[in-house]
Amino acid sequence: GLDFLLKIHLLSLILFFVFSVTGFTFSLRTFELLSIIQIILYPLLIDCFPKKSKLFGYAIVIVTSVLFFYYNIYVSENFKDYSSWLF
Repeated sequence: GLDFLLKIHLLSLILFFVFSVTGFTFSLRTFELLSIIQIILYPLLIDCFPKKSKLFGYAIVIVTSVLFFYYNIYVSENFKDYSSWLF
């Protein structure tokens, strides 16, 4: 299972770089479509560690999630203050 998911994720990266020269929009959409696998791959990272150091795997997943959350909220400014042309 994990090998197949990693191959799909690698395929999304390859398609992104191959099509980014000719059609950036197409390459971005195919990358986003196939990289949804990351939702499954990040929690599977916990199983890569032995039982004694599973806490390290949990820490990696939590820190990665917090960094993604911080980037999406504050850096990319997806949620901006409301503004209108009227006021």
